[in-house]
Amino acid sequence: MGWAAAFGTLGPVPLLLYAGCLFWTLGYDTIYAHQDKADDAIVGVKSTALKLGNQSARWIAGFYLIFLIATGFAGSLAGFGWGWWPGLVALAGHLAGK
Repeated sequence: MGWAAAFGTLGPVPLLLYAGCLFWTLGYDTIYAHQDKADDAIVGVKSTALKLGNQSARWIAGFYLIFLIATGFAGSLAGFGWGWWPGLVALAGHLAGK
């Protein structure tokens, strides 16, 4: 909403950010869903942790990779300078747990 208010339109930059944030949410939500797997199974909640099971780590990495790619493209399209990329690399390291 902030982008639309400031620029009067939606373009590829906010849409890429929105899509990226969707995948970031899938990643962290899957991590937290693992804490409640047993309860979710009992009450019938269909969580990503139950759906992805032992493959969750691979899926979370994929979700975060899509997030980073979409965010990187958004920053590039927005014309962010060279300082954008080291920050994105630092974020990638954080998401990787390094």
